[in-house]
Amino acid sequence: MNKQSKMHMISNLLEAREEIDAIIKELEGKPEYGEGGLLVRFAHVYSHVNFAWNIRNIKLNKEDRLAACSDADFNAWRQFPQDMTDWISDAGEWADDSPSR
Repeated sequence: MNKQSKMHMISNLLEAREEIDAIIKELEGKPEYGEGGLLVRFAHVYSHVNFAWNIRNIKLNKEDRLAACSDADFNAWRQFPQDMTDWISDAGEWADDSPSR
């Protein structure tokens, strides 16, 4: 992992943590929090967590692909990590060869 990727990972994880803290605070103060509001907030959290994972091995070149972050890169990097889908079975359980085993 290079220094720039690590910095971007930390930044995205901090954003996710801030959003999680805000969700918790709102849930504690508003028990009837609507599902639509939660969906938007959780999508924001997942976007940052996914982005952090997906950029961990981005190779930098003279143009600094992370800093430039094209629309295509942004949309790809915020998606659920494809390499993680292999670790989860169709039943939603960890596959036998997942790193958590």
